[in-house]
Amino acid sequence: MTAYALLLVILALISGSALYFFLGRLSRFPCRTIRDVPAFLQPVDSAGMLQLLNSETEEFLQSAMTGVAWRLEQRKSLHFMREHLLRMSHNAHILLEWSNAELKRQIVGQSEEDGECYRDCARQLHVAAVEFRLFAILSLIKINLWLVFRTQAWLPFSPPSLAELNHLGSFRFFELYSNLTRAVSELGRHYGTEFRDELLRAWAVAA
Repeated sequence: MTAYALLLVILALISGSALYFFLGRLSRFPCRTIRDVPAFLQPVDSAGMLQLLNSETEEFLQSAMTGVAWRLEQRKSLHFMREHLLRMSHNAHILLEWSNAELKRQIVGQSEEDGECYRDCARQLHVAAVEFRLFAILSLIKINLWLVFRTQAWLPFSPPSLAELNHLGSFRFFELYSNLTRAVSELGRHYGTEFRDELLRAWAVAA
């Protein structure tokens, strides 16, 4: 490929990306208030994910299965993890939009102390949503690579350990998820327990 052709490809990619983000900006949700949050949250089986990420459970299953059966089981587990991480990432995006809207909202009828507490809660939710979404995106990349290269019996790579998804660097999965849940609860309580409980129920798997 000549330098001129390469330059055309790079310009086309940049133009396509710019168009994509421009169209996304035009079609984005106008202003995510608390009333617009529950209907857009997706249920997540956090208990099921906790079980899959348990290293002791993983070791027991691996010892009870043949190599091929274990790889197939890992593929199923990785698909489960990917599905629920996609939902969690989506939820974090919705909550991030809500926190941004709350930070821009004019606070009426509250004392200065209550207003500052409210803004602190919105900022905490913003940080928690950003951190968790970043963790989820990086984990999804890792899962997709594992599905391609680490669960194929004909490739010379060992099966992955799902317990490794518990952390990425200094990020800890359930610590970040707990921070996000707590931040939602803290900000939601400013609207009353009914709204707060509705928010928390919206992403919980029905018993």
